Amino acid sequence: MIATSLRSFTPALSLALFALGACNGAPISDEEIALGTHEAAVIDGNAADSEARPYEDMFVRVRTASGGTCSGTLIGSRDTLTASFVLTARHCFSSEDDASAVSVIRGETVRAAAIYFHPGYDDGSPTPDAALIELESEMSIPGPVYFTSVTPDRLPGVQMRCYGYGASDWVDRNGDGVYTKNEFTGVGRLRYADFEAIADTEYHFKLAVPNELGQALAPGDSGGPCFTVSGDESTMTNFVITGILKAGTVQSSDGVVRLNRETGATRISAWVRTFVPRT
Repeated sequence: MIATSLRSFTPALSLALFALGACNGAPISDEEIALGTHEAAVIDGNAADSEARPYEDMFVRVRTASGGTCSGTLIGSRDTLTASFVLTARHCFSSEDDASAVSVIRGETVRAAAIYFHPGYDDGSPTPDAALIELESEMSIPGPVYFTSVTPDRLPGVQMRCYGYGASDWVDRNGDGVYTKNEFTGVGRLRYADFEAIADTEYHFKLAVPNELGQALAPGDSGGPCFTVSGDESTMTNFVITGILKAGTVQSSDGVVRLNRETGATRISAWVRTFVPRT
């Protein structure tokens, strides 16, 4: 069994995140992965293409011991272009035992050596919903990850791109017009969509979901990054994270996927850097 470690580091800045069930705990079937126009992840999202956008090789799919899917970002060294940690969401793991058999998938599969949970997490409360997975072996990365210095209260109006391996479609199997977890399909392949940030708190921001294209975030996208895109994407090998840990939930009265709070990257960077110093 892989050891699960909990560190009690307290970052210089207090953090908060309110996350609601955006991981997908259902097993992934071949039928779901083979969906036609919705190859998977981010409802009606755009397909990933790492040849056109090399930075996409920094995003990985996280499988927990229970078979759930979340998303994550490789965090590593600028000097060696290798990563030994994955940043994801704490709520992806139902318990320490669930975190003891984690695998990280990006073509190849790498097992977890340890999981570090941000201290003070309380499911359903406005507390830091962050986790770092330490890998048994390093994975290559196209460039380093940076964290924005822009605090969440200054992000409203900013356009940002969010990636995830979560659901790409919803099938109302029982005809009640209300989303349930087992009605989401198409989990397991990377997709993205662009959203505008809107105001929330000094620790969080929200995204205007769905966007004008009808795209939304859904179960399985938790832990994936949001960031601003600048310059030529074909040569962009590093990026600045503005937020992580998507929290997709449903407004049951109209069946529309809505997104709650995102953690501003400034509120997790100090904790991350205690494990992965900036190089």
